[in-house]
Amino acid sequence: MSANKNYVKQKLINNEICVGIWSIISSESNLDIFSKSKLDFILLDMEHGNYVHKIENAIRIVESNNCSPILRPPTFNSHFVQNALDFGIHGLIVPQIKSIEEIQLYISNTVFPPKGIRGFNPFVRSASYGMKNELNNNNDEFALRSIILEHKDLLNKLDEISKIEFLDLVYIGAYDLSKSLNIDPTGNEMKKIIKDATEILRKNNISVGAIVFNKEDFKELTNYGVNFIVYSVDSKIIASGINSFISDIEI
Repeated sequence: MSANKNYVKQKLINNEICVGIWSIISSESNLDIFSKSKLDFILLDMEHGNYVHKIENAIRIVESNNCSPILRPPTFNSHFVQNALDFGIHGLIVPQIKSIEEIQLYISNTVFPPKGIRGFNPFVRSASYGMKNELNNNNDEFALRSIILEHKDLLNKLDEISKIEFLDLVYIGAYDLSKSLNIDPTGNEMKKIIKDATEILRKNNISVGAIVFNKEDFKELTNYGVNFIVYSVDSKIIASGINSFISDIEI
């Protein structure tokens, strides 16, 4: 196990802006390329991507390039949460959250007793397989814990959400949230929601994440206080590069 820090969590603690991408293509070569590109994190997507197997290998590759691997499991109560923490994942960003109680249950699954119900094994990768004098990240402090805000019922509960112990970050899932609210995910109404939510969350020392597709979006959202910036998705980045070239040469 590489003697690494949780790069993205430390930057957020230092009030720095972090930039990463969503990854839905389970390709070890792609992960190596992207994590060498001065990104702070790679979001490994099990909800919409094909990260079903080899999560441990993905974690190794990303963190070997001084980049933080973060997992979106399929649901907040998935056994993948336990597995990912044992493998040494730097953070979790969970979907399908609809209530305060579900957030509390998710957090409980990531924290050891007596404050939580996470199972303990001292011989997993995050604990350096039980070897003494090795790095041990098998604790309650290492991982970044975050949720995706995608249900309208949580918008008026942000102060309460901010007070949940061990929760570090709220990612505003504009696309799913727009479906819940029946609005345009890129329109002014959504931008106001992001701005207002960010103000509440950052005031309560919770980091805020959102997606951007260009530097104008980046500037606008970081001016709001968003400090966990996701730039696009690996599949879109690859396809856009090809389409841009084809368009330029007018084939």
